[in-house]
Amino acid sequence: MNLLARLERPAFILLIAVVAYAWIGLAPESPLRHPLVPPYFATLAAVLVTVQLVLLRSLPRRRLKLERLVQALFLAGMPLIYLWAAWLAEDAAGLRLEAIGVPLFGALALWGYLRAPVLLGGGILAHGVAWDAWHHGHSAYMPDWYALGCLLVDVAMGLLVFTQLPAHRRAGD
Repeated sequence: MNLLARLERPAFILLIAVVAYAWIGLAPESPLRHPLVPPYFATLAAVLVTVQLVLLRSLPRRRLKLERLVQALFLAGMPLIYLWAAWLAEDAAGLRLEAIGVPLFGALALWGYLRAPVLLGGGILAHGVAWDAWHHGHSAYMPDWYALGCLLVDVAMGLLVFTQLPAHRRAGD
C-alpha cells in the first residue's frame, strides 16, 4: 500500500482534532450562537465538510468524484468568507484584496475538480499557509483566532486531500 494512502486515517483524525480545536479552543463563543457571522459560519462549514468527507469515505464503495466535489467547494468557498467579512466591515481595501482570492482559489478548485486533484490539496494548503497566515495580525475585519483556526484546518484538510491522491490515480481520474 502506498505511504500516502496509509496516512489517510491519521489525516482524518488530525482533521477532526483540528476542527474540534478551532471550535472549542479558538472560537471565543460557540459558532452556533453566531451562525451568520463569517468566521463562525466558516467554523460550522468546516465541521459540515469534515462530517461529509468522513461519511463519504465510510461508504462501502468510494465516491471519488463526490469527495473531490466537496473538497473543491471547500477550496472555492474559503476566500468568500474573507470577502464577506470585508464587505460587512465596509473595508474597501479589504474588499479589493479579497476579490483577488475568489477567482484565484475558485480556478484552483475548478481545475482540481475537473482534471488535477493535486491542485485541491495544494490550493487548500496554499490558502492556509499564504492567505490565512498573512491575515493573522493584518486584518481589521477578520479576527486572529479565525485566521489561525483556518490555517490549521487548511493544513489538515490539504494533507488529507494529498493522502487520497493514490485512489484518484488508481481510478484514472
